[in-house]
Amino acid sequence: MSTAADPLADDAPILATPFQLEAEKLALTIMARADVQAAVAETRAQLRDDPASARPEGRAALDRAVALWLGDITLREIAFDHARPQIIHSPAIRPRTWHGHTFPGSGTAGDSPDNVQRSTFMHGGYRYLLSGRLPKSRCAQFTLAFAPDFHVYYGVGRGREALPYNSGLGMLRDDQLQIGADGRFEITIDSSPADGRANHFQLPDAAVDIWVRENLSDWTQQPMRLAIRRLDDHPSPPPLTEDEIAARVIEGHADLAGHWARHKETFFGHPPANTLGGPMYRKGGFGYLSFGFFDLADDEALLATIDHGGAEYASWQVLDRWYLALDRGPGCISRNNRQVIPNADGSVTYVMARDDPGVLVRNAALNTLQGFTIGYLVGQRYVVHVTMALAGLLFAGLLVYTRQYVLTGLVLATIATFVPYYPPVPAYTYGAYLLLVVGLIRAVEFGCAQRRQRAPETE
Repeated sequence: MSTAADPLADDAPILATPFQLEAEKLALTIMARADVQAAVAETRAQLRDDPASARPEGRAALDRAVALWLGDITLREIAFDHARPQIIHSPAIRPRTWHGHTFPGSGTAGDSPDNVQRSTFMHGGYRYLLSGRLPKSRCAQFTLAFAPDFHVYYGVGRGREALPYNSGLGMLRDDQLQIGADGRFEITIDSSPADGRANHFQLPDAAVDIWVRENLSDWTQQPMRLAIRRLDDHPSPPPLTEDEIAARVIEGHADLAGHWARHKETFFGHPPANTLGGPMYRKGGFGYLSFGFFDLADDEALLATIDHGGAEYASWQVLDRWYLALDRGPGCISRNNRQVIPNADGSVTYVMARDDPGVLVRNAALNTLQGFTIGYLVGQRYVVHVTMALAGLLFAGLLVYTRQYVLTGLVLATIATFVPYYPPVPAYTYGAYLLLVVGLIRAVEFGCAQRRQRAPETE
């Protein structure tokens, strides 16, 4: 089935949809306009008086924050068309070069590298059908959060005041939906009540945003395909021109930046440094959230022990002073419950420090040695990982003893790129399995040959 006939087909794009690519190219044109850049410069100047700018790390990250907020509001304004709904992939904080262009990224607040986030925009005066298809390696959880139009929610444009946090209209979770055996689902969205219907959400007579968020607890998981279309034949107003979209961006950029700048200072009442506020229940059963600031000297570390309460997905994430996800770089900016080793009681202790060579060396050693077995076993106790590492050490020693130097080097090559930071889970070490089997067979042959050489000759 072709992608034209079925946007959920196997050959249909997941994130790089035709609309996404067109929107990014138009966004690049709009963001480069002189009038837009003048507005951005004014926003940047205003934020130099923000508390975040009082610290060196805040001043250093200001330009990046302003650019990410610009990318997000520009993509949102391009997609903000209730009569011609589309799915837009934003925020997506990492720059990406694909399909002939480079997009610098878009961000709002607390954007986790575990999350794939997309939005679409609707109005209660129309009827819609949102369809999706989950892959076999699906996310740990996905949610559809219905919220007031982002102009209203964030206080963007026309002198609006932002709504309080957690002012959503409702939520649908994956465990509340009827999903077919093939991973497909359909959700009707309009102003009529559900009246017992499954997979339906009732819209108010107003503009509504839908935020689709997928939590990837394991980075071998894949996001789903999504599509949206209108079901009614009501008349549609003409689409906005580039100039009209640019005018909205100019009007709203400072408001969006100001909203997030204020939010980071007031969230949870701005807890004292090195403490956590919360946890706070997130409306719609999405989960719980805690938040805090850290302020550490070069020789200090912050330890936090968290009980995940058996949650399917939980994460600890570090943000910059503007409440935006950090560039990953060579360090670690987040850890979810599949990327940690729990304590004996099931809790998890997170350690934050500027430098910790001991942890780096330990992880590199454990990860390398586990690569000589079946890999890191997700969710197991620390003693299991040490046991697997010892088994790997014995097997690596066996390979060296039996003079399989090239094969040992090839096994190391399969895991070398992620050894210092990420455990080689089985999905990443499939390439080494065949080598390990060959090594075992050769070791057995080596042993048999040695035994034959030592056996006394018989007539």
